[in-house]
Amino acid sequence: MHHILAIDDEKNTLKLLDGQLRNMGYQVITASNAQDGIKLARTGNPNLILLDIMMPYTDGFETLRLMRKDEQLKNIPVIMLTSKSNRDDVVMAMHYGAIDYIVKPHDRTALKQKIESALQMGKINKLAEEAGRSEHIKVSRGSGTCMITFMKGIRDKNVLEDARKIFTPFFVKLAKSDDIVFDLRLVDDMAEVDVRALIVILTLFKGSKVNLVAGRHYGALVTCADFSENIRLHISLGDLEIFLASKQGS
Repeated sequence: MHHILAIDDEKNTLKLLDGQLRNMGYQVITASNAQDGIKLARTGNPNLILLDIMMPYTDGFETLRLMRKDEQLKNIPVIMLTSKSNRDDVVMAMHYGAIDYIVKPHDRTALKQKIESALQMGKINKLAEEAGRSEHIKVSRGSGTCMITFMKGIRDKNVLEDARKIFTPFFVKLAKSDDIVFDLRLVDDMAEVDVRALIVILTLFKGSKVNLVAGRHYGALVTCADFSENIRLHISLGDLEIFLASKQGS
Protein backbone atom coordinates (compact mmCIF):
# COMPACT_ATOMS: atom_id res chain seq x y z
CA MET A 1 0.00 0.00 0.00
CA HIS A 2 1.31 3.45 -0.91
CA HIS A 3 2.03 5.99 1.83
CA ILE A 4 1.18 9.64 1.19
CA LEU A 5 2.39 12.56 3.30
CA ALA A 6 0.21 15.71 3.25
CA ILE A 7 1.81 18.96 4.48
CA ASP A 8 -0.57 21.88 5.04
CA ASP A 9 -1.09 24.41 7.83
CA GLU A 10 -4.88 24.33 7.38
CA LYS A 11 -6.39 21.72 9.71
CA ASN A 12 -9.60 21.44 7.70
CA THR A 13 -7.62 20.70 4.54
CA LEU A 14 -5.60 17.99 6.29
CA LYS A 15 -8.79 16.44 7.69
CA LEU A 16 -10.40 16.46 4.23
CA LEU A 17 -7.32 14.96 2.57
CA ASP A 18 -6.95 12.31 5.26
CA GLY A 19 -10.48 11.07 4.61
CA GLN A 20 -10.27 11.26 0.82
CA LEU A 21 -6.90 9.54 0.56
CA ARG A 22 -7.86 6.74 2.93
CA ASN A 23 -11.02 6.13 0.89
CA MET A 24 -8.79 5.87 -2.18
CA GLY A 25 -6.86 3.09 -0.47
CA TYR A 26 -3.73 4.99 0.60
CA GLN A 27 -2.11 5.17 4.01
CA VAL A 28 -1.84 8.78 5.15
CA ILE A 29 0.44 10.80 7.41
CA THR A 30 -0.01 14.55 7.90
CA ALA A 31 2.03 17.53 9.05
CA SER A 32 0.88 21.09 9.75
CA ASN A 33 4.21 22.80 9.03
CA ALA A 34 7.29 22.36 6.88
CA GLN A 35 9.65 21.38 9.69
CA ASP A 36 7.47 18.49 10.86
CA GLY A 37 6.79 17.56 7.24
CA ILE A 38 10.47 17.18 6.42
CA LYS A 39 11.01 15.09 9.57
CA LEU A 40 8.10 12.81 8.65
CA ALA A 41 9.35 12.55 5.09
CA ARG A 42 12.66 11.22 6.42
CA THR A 43 11.15 8.79 8.94
CA GLY A 44 7.84 7.81 7.30
CA ASN A 45 9.29 6.90 3.90
CA PRO A 46 6.30 8.24 1.91
CA ASN A 47 5.79 7.32 -1.74
CA LEU A 48 4.34 10.77 -2.47
CA ILE A 49 4.06 14.19 -0.83
CA LEU A 50 1.18 16.66 -1.17
CA LEU A 51 2.56 20.10 -0.30
CA ASP A 52 0.87 23.45 0.32
CA ILE A 53 2.66 26.70 -0.65
CA MET A 54 1.34 29.28 1.81
CA MET A 55 2.62 28.17 5.21
CA PRO A 56 4.17 30.22 8.04
CA TYR A 57 7.94 30.37 8.61
CA THR A 58 8.91 28.04 5.74
CA ASP A 59 6.66 28.14 2.70
CA GLY A 60 6.11 25.34 0.20
CA PHE A 61 8.65 26.62 -2.32
CA GLU A 62 11.45 26.66 0.25
CA THR A 63 10.32 23.27 1.58
CA LEU A 64 10.46 21.80 -1.91
CA ARG A 65 13.87 23.35 -2.52
CA LEU A 66 15.22 21.86 0.71
CA MET A 67 13.84 18.41 -0.13
CA ARG A 68 15.35 18.45 -3.62
CA LYS A 69 18.78 19.12 -2.05
CA ASP A 70 18.38 16.24 0.44
CA GLU A 71 19.81 12.91 -0.77
CA GLN A 72 17.16 10.96 1.15
CA LEU A 73 14.20 13.00 -0.08
CA LYS A 74 15.14 14.32 -3.51
CA ASN A 75 13.43 11.56 -5.52
CA ILE A 76 10.09 11.51 -3.68
CA PRO A 77 7.38 12.83 -6.06
CA VAL A 78 5.82 16.08 -4.81
CA ILE A 79 2.46 17.48 -5.91
CA MET A 80 1.77 21.09 -4.94
CA LEU A 81 -1.78 21.38 -3.56
CA THR A 82 -2.47 25.07 -3.03
CA SER A 83 -4.95 27.90 -3.46
CA LYS A 84 -2.36 29.90 -5.43
CA SER A 85 -3.36 29.77 -9.08
CA ASN A 86 -0.98 32.39 -10.51
CA ARG A 87 0.98 31.17 -13.53
CA ASP A 88 4.26 32.35 -11.98
CA ASP A 89 3.61 30.16 -8.93
CA VAL A 90 3.08 27.13 -11.15
CA VAL A 91 6.28 27.90 -13.07
CA MET A 92 8.25 28.29 -9.83
CA ALA A 93 6.89 25.05 -8.36
CA MET A 94 7.82 23.07 -11.45
CA HIS A 95 11.23 24.77 -11.53
CA TYR A 96 11.94 23.58 -7.99
CA GLY A 97 11.00 20.03 -8.93
CA ALA A 98 7.30 19.52 -8.28
CA ILE A 99 5.86 16.74 -10.40
CA ASP A 100 2.36 18.26 -10.61
CA TYR A 101 0.24 21.18 -9.43
CA ILE A 102 -3.35 21.22 -8.14
CA VAL A 103 -5.35 24.32 -7.22
CA LYS A 104 -7.70 24.29 -4.21
CA PRO A 105 -10.54 23.59 -3.89
CA HIS A 106 -9.54 20.40 -5.65
CA ASP A 107 -11.60 17.87 -7.55
CA ARG A 108 -11.37 14.44 -5.91
CA THR A 109 -11.27 12.54 -9.21
CA ALA A 110 -8.55 14.79 -10.63
CA LEU A 111 -6.58 14.41 -7.40
CA LYS A 112 -6.69 10.62 -7.64
CA GLN A 113 -5.62 10.67 -11.29
CA LYS A 114 -2.71 12.98 -10.61
CA ILE A 115 -1.61 10.92 -7.60
CA GLU A 116 -1.63 7.70 -9.64
CA SER A 117 0.43 9.34 -12.40
CA ALA A 118 2.88 10.74 -9.85
CA LEU A 119 3.29 7.36 -8.16
CA GLN A 120 4.04 5.79 -11.54
CA MET A 121 6.62 8.51 -12.15
CA GLY A 122 8.14 7.74 -8.77
CA LYS A 123 8.64 4.13 -9.84
CA ILE A 124 10.24 5.31 -13.07
CA ASN A 125 12.59 7.64 -11.17
CA LYS A 126 13.60 4.75 -8.92
CA LEU A 127 14.42 2.58 -11.93
CA ALA A 128 16.31 5.47 -13.47
CA GLU A 129 18.29 5.98 -10.28
CA GLU A 130 19.19 2.29 -10.17
CA ALA A 131 20.29 2.48 -13.80
CA GLY A 132 22.38 5.52 -12.96
CA ARG A 133 24.06 3.60 -10.14
CA SER A 134 24.95 0.90 -12.63
CA GLU A 135 26.65 3.70 -14.62
CA HIS A 136 24.70 3.04 -17.79
CA ILE A 137 21.84 5.55 -17.97
CA LYS A 138 20.81 8.48 -15.79
CA VAL A 139 17.36 10.07 -16.13
CA SER A 140 16.22 13.36 -14.63
CA ARG A 141 12.89 15.03 -15.29
CA GLY A 142 11.70 18.48 -14.33
CA SER A 143 10.88 21.99 -15.57
CA GLY A 144 9.46 20.56 -18.79
CA THR A 145 12.64 18.71 -19.76
CA CYS A 146 13.39 14.98 -19.64
CA MET A 147 17.19 14.59 -19.68
CA ILE A 148 18.53 11.12 -20.51
CA THR A 149 22.29 10.86 -20.03
CA PHE A 150 24.40 7.92 -21.18
CA MET A 151 27.17 7.52 -18.63
CA LYS A 152 29.48 5.26 -20.66
CA GLY A 153 29.19 3.27 -23.88
CA ILE A 154 25.97 2.37 -25.64
CA ARG A 155 26.86 -0.94 -27.27
CA ASP A 156 26.85 -2.88 -23.98
CA LYS A 157 23.82 -5.20 -23.84
CA ASN A 158 23.21 -4.04 -20.25
CA VAL A 159 22.49 -0.55 -21.59
CA LEU A 160 19.76 -1.87 -23.88
CA GLU A 161 18.32 -3.95 -21.03
CA ASP A 162 18.24 -0.89 -18.75
CA ALA A 163 16.64 1.16 -21.52
CA ARG A 164 13.80 -1.35 -21.89
CA LYS A 165 13.19 -1.36 -18.13
CA ILE A 166 13.21 2.42 -17.81
CA PHE A 167 11.55 3.56 -21.02
CA THR A 168 8.21 1.84 -20.54
CA PRO A 169 5.15 2.84 -22.61
CA PHE A 170 3.92 4.84 -19.61
CA PHE A 171 7.25 6.69 -19.35
CA VAL A 172 7.23 7.50 -23.06
CA LYS A 173 3.65 8.77 -22.83
CA LEU A 174 4.42 10.87 -19.76
CA ALA A 175 7.59 12.35 -21.27
CA LYS A 176 5.90 13.17 -24.57
CA SER A 177 4.89 16.58 -23.24
CA ASP A 178 8.52 17.31 -22.27
CA ASP A 179 11.52 18.40 -24.29
CA ILE A 180 13.23 14.99 -24.48
CA VAL A 181 17.02 15.26 -24.50
CA PHE A 182 19.55 12.45 -24.99
CA ASP A 183 22.93 13.68 -23.71
CA LEU A 184 25.75 11.71 -25.35
CA ARG A 185 28.68 13.86 -24.23
CA LEU A 186 29.92 11.37 -21.61
CA VAL A 187 29.97 8.40 -24.00
CA ASP A 188 33.62 7.37 -24.32
CA ASP A 189 33.38 6.10 -27.89
CA MET A 190 30.84 6.32 -30.70
CA ALA A 191 31.44 3.70 -33.35
CA GLU A 192 28.88 2.50 -35.87
CA VAL A 193 27.77 -0.29 -33.53
CA ASP A 194 27.00 2.33 -30.86
CA VAL A 195 24.97 4.38 -33.33
CA ARG A 196 22.94 1.30 -34.27
CA ALA A 197 22.26 0.59 -30.57
CA LEU A 198 21.23 4.22 -30.08
CA ILE A 199 18.79 4.01 -32.99
CA VAL A 200 17.20 0.94 -31.39
CA ILE A 201 16.66 2.90 -28.18
CA LEU A 202 15.28 5.89 -30.06
CA THR A 203 12.62 3.69 -31.69
CA LEU A 204 11.03 3.46 -28.22
CA PHE A 205 10.31 7.20 -28.56
CA LYS A 206 8.69 6.98 -31.98
CA GLY A 207 6.12 9.77 -32.22
CA SER A 208 7.92 12.01 -29.71
CA LYS A 209 10.26 14.87 -30.58
CA VAL A 210 13.77 14.03 -29.36
CA ASN A 211 16.92 16.16 -29.08
CA LEU A 212 20.42 14.63 -29.21
CA VAL A 213 23.37 16.51 -27.70
CA ALA A 214 26.31 14.98 -29.55
CA GLY A 215 29.40 16.83 -28.29
CA ARG A 216 32.54 15.29 -29.79
CA HIS A 217 30.47 12.52 -31.38
CA TYR A 218 28.70 14.88 -33.78
CA GLY A 219 30.77 13.70 -36.74
CA ALA A 220 30.15 10.02 -36.03
CA LEU A 221 26.40 10.55 -35.71
CA VAL A 222 26.17 12.58 -38.91
CA THR A 223 28.26 10.01 -40.79
CA CYS A 224 26.70 6.79 -39.48
CA ALA A 225 23.03 7.65 -39.08
CA ASP A 226 20.13 9.08 -41.03
CA PHE A 227 17.79 10.12 -38.24
CA SER A 228 14.04 10.43 -38.70
CA GLU A 229 12.32 13.82 -38.71
CA ASN A 230 11.43 13.64 -35.01
CA ILE A 231 15.13 13.58 -34.02
CA ARG A 232 17.06 16.87 -33.86
CA LEU A 233 20.86 16.79 -33.51
CA HIS A 234 22.70 19.47 -31.51
CA ILE A 235 26.45 20.01 -31.35
CA SER A 236 26.47 21.23 -27.73
CA LEU A 237 24.30 21.88 -24.70
CA GLY A 238 24.47 25.58 -25.55
CA ASP A 239 23.16 24.79 -29.03
CA LEU A 240 20.25 22.94 -27.43
CA GLU A 241 19.49 25.79 -25.01
CA ILE A 242 19.35 28.30 -27.87
CA PHE A 243 16.97 26.01 -29.77
CA LEU A 244 14.67 25.54 -26.75
CA ALA A 245 14.69 29.29 -26.06
CA SER A 246 13.66 29.97 -29.66
CA LYS A 247 10.76 27.53 -29.24
CA GLN A 248 9.52 29.41 -26.18
CA GLY A 249 9.78 32.72 -27.97
CA SER A 250 7.88 31.59 -31.04
